[in-house]
Amino acid sequence: MTQLFSAKPQRYRGVPAHERQAKRRERLLEAAVQVYGDVGFQSATVKAVCKAAGLTERYFYESFPNSQALLIAAFEDLSDQVFEDIRDAGKAISKPGRKRVEAVLDAYCGALEESPVDARVFIVEIDRVGGDVDDAMNRELDVLGQILAEAWGNTQELIDPLVLVCVTGGLIRLMKRWISSDFREPKADIVAAAVNLSKLLSSVS
Repeated sequence: MTQLFSAKPQRYRGVPAHERQAKRRERLLEAAVQVYGDVGFQSATVKAVCKAAGLTERYFYESFPNSQALLIAAFEDLSDQVFEDIRDAGKAISKPGRKRVEAVLDAYCGALEESPVDARVFIVEIDRVGGDVDDAMNRELDVLGQILAEAWGNTQELIDPLVLVCVTGGLIRLMKRWISSDFREPKADIVAAAVNLSKLLSSVS
């Protein structure tokens, strides 16, 4: 027998349940960055994140099985946003090559410098967690490497995966050093070093 009434989504003051859950999830993601930036991921608790979000722990577990899952979700959301921005920066340059790569890396470094809390959480803090978080970080680093290779005019099929690991590993170490020094070096110097390193992706066959 068809369950006509149970098939309808529940609403509260006109807002469907799935939309309310999505909004609570977004609040938890925003609160996570705030709390992780204040005390570090290892010292943060679910209770602290929920308090910052103005939610009970019941709503945390509605969206995330544990703190690592929340960290990964926040990292992936921010990465998607940053990668969209740096791709757009690259498209502003008419053809592949050094100028396009400079534009991409200038936008990437600019995003880190403009949001130091996010940079510290998702470049420095995240590297100390391990497990599934490491897997998520490696996936996002591969995407960054592919963006750079394409900016050089290389195709994904020609990218040597071992060279990709070397380049992205070097880039992330450079960014960690820069962030940990409170961005002491001029951004232009960091971009120039990153461009030179990423050139390994321009002629891989």
